[in-house]
Amino acid sequence: MPRFYTVDRRGTLHEGLTLGLTRFDDVEPTALQQHLDVLFSDGVATHGEINFVNADAQFQVTDHLIELIWENVRRAHFPTAPSRFQSAFAVDTLDEARAFRTAFDPTETAKIWMVETAHDGFRANMELLRAPGTALMTSYHSHCYWSQQSPDHEVPVTWEVLLTPPIRVLGPAE
Repeated sequence: MPRFYTVDRRGTLHEGLTLGLTRFDDVEPTALQQHLDVLFSDGVATHGEINFVNADAQFQVTDHLIELIWENVRRAHFPTAPSRFQSAFAVDTLDEARAFRTAFDPTETAKIWMVETAHDGFRANMELLRAPGTALMTSYHSHCYWSQQSPDHEVPVTWEVLLTPPIRVLGPAE
């Protein structure tokens, strides 16, 4: 099974934990529950709970509108790609995990865990998750992200791997 590294900025992972999807049935008003059921009938991963259902993101890399734009572009043009709202995020190497922790955890106290899943994951450049000015550029970046291609202008590259559940937490990586 493929193995990856993930940075636990929320402090919720532990050895032996299996990450899956959570199906909500208590969203109010009822119209929002019905909308959620249509979009994600199987449920959402923690990222989807925080950035789509509850909007309680404490450790954001992107904002909710970018996430929604990316999801809608994925649904319209790349339906076989995994939803960010139904994925966990990882990287391929311990060095990449350390670099992510340095960039997004100023205290650098978040643990890095090794995880495994049955799938190879979906690799995309997380640096494209930005709104660089125009709606056209945002749309272009989203299409580049989902097509796993680089834009024709300079954008840094930081690969992230979207992992679809079930994902097993093997243990601390360091």
